[in-house]
Amino acid sequence: MGRQSGKSWLARYISLDNAINQGKYVMWISPTIPSARTHWNEMLALLDASGLPIKRISRNEKEIHFHGGGVLAVRSAIDPDNLRGPTVDLLILDEAAFYRRGDYVWYSVCLPMITASRGKALFTTTPNGKNWVYDLFNMGNEEDNDFYRSWHMTSLEAPFQDEELLLELKETMPELKWLEEFMAEFLDDKGGVFSGLKKAMCIQPLDGPLQGHQYVAGIDFGHTTDATAITILDKYTREQVWGAVITNVGTVKVILKLVTILKLWQPVITHIERNGIGEGLYDLLKLALQGEDITALDWHMMSPVTTGEEEVAGGLKLKALYMQHDLKVQLVERLAADVEYGGLKLLVRKSKYGEVQASEMNTYERQRTARTDSITYNAANGCHDDTVTALYVAYKGIPKRKKFRLPKGKKKSQKNPFKGGGKNFHAERNRIRSRNKSRPQ
Repeated sequence: MGRQSGKSWLARYISLDNAINQGKYVMWISPTIPSARTHWNEMLALLDASGLPIKRISRNEKEIHFHGGGVLAVRSAIDPDNLRGPTVDLLILDEAAFYRRGDYVWYSVCLPMITASRGKALFTTTPNGKNWVYDLFNMGNEEDNDFYRSWHMTSLEAPFQDEELLLELKETMPELKWLEEFMAEFLDDKGGVFSGLKKAMCIQPLDGPLQGHQYVAGIDFGHTTDATAITILDKYTREQVWGAVITNVGTVKVILKLVTILKLWQPVITHIERNGIGEGLYDLLKLALQGEDITALDWHMMSPVTTGEEEVAGGLKLKALYMQHDLKVQLVERLAADVEYGGLKLLVRKSKYGEVQASEMNTYERQRTARTDSITYNAANGCHDDTVTALYVAYKGIPKRKKFRLPKGKKKSQKNPFKGGGKNFHAERNRIRSRNKSRPQ
């Protein structure tokens, strides 16, 4: 099911119905502790608003005991072996596709918990690649399979979603993210990242800066087998106007070339990836911009002094970026969305830099790691990503596109009466009952 399509509310209703009205032992399992805590609090809010008598609440164990013998327990799948023990009538596997070691959680821990009771399990989840949930989903679609049953629902089909807003959001995010998060499609764990390149590559390179324009720059320092790439973007026209790949000239000459380029274009800010070799070269670039003679320095012996803050060297503003996983994902996905939907124009493929960049962008891959089940972005095996890295670090200096806002006078979608807790639910229920009573029989 797509995001915000009501799957958690459906699961809560089924859980409470089984525990209260049928005296069942229900266990709700969330992928993380914060998620489990959220659902626990939502359950308590619903019960508090309902006024139903409760036999006992164990806040330490996260269990609610009802007078009819039913029990509702809320757990997380962080340490799956801690779930072992009880015989359960109904399992709710919330966001099951995001469990770490999910196949182990289901087959080795959860499934044996419902065999003796001939219980049931409900998987409510948004897809997360073609993992173990994808296999179960396919089994549920087989006509001769009596053990699993599958249902599919997109966010656009959800009754309380704003369809027009969702379609606007589609224009601001990468196609793959839209398909997975909102259209609930199971995507390959490995695939291309950038769509719409042919249309985006339409800018002829400039020989130098235009009067009255402001530029930003991005630099990816090369390792032993990589090139150093630098690219220049127009800050407000959102166009890539120049780029260069520097190879086989030695470290000092690379730095001196970069100094010449930066002094020509005078970018308002230059972002530089500092990971690994980039940290020492960043400090060397600062010294060169300040007029120091770097030819006599042994830069290998220099101690990195990068602060992570914006710094000024030779009148130019620099900022080093330590490319942690979350930051890289954020930068790549923002770049991919704007390239796909016209928010950034790139150098034509026929230009020298554009040809290299197009090749690297076409072989740049999205992969899902088996260990942490998270998304990573990297060059395909045997390929390079120097120009891609320079592009997304440069693009950090481009202002973000304005967020979508409803036009004045536009009616908002119907308000979801179930959002925000149990009080809204019961107020809406009572309103409907009063309306029905007032109608003539």
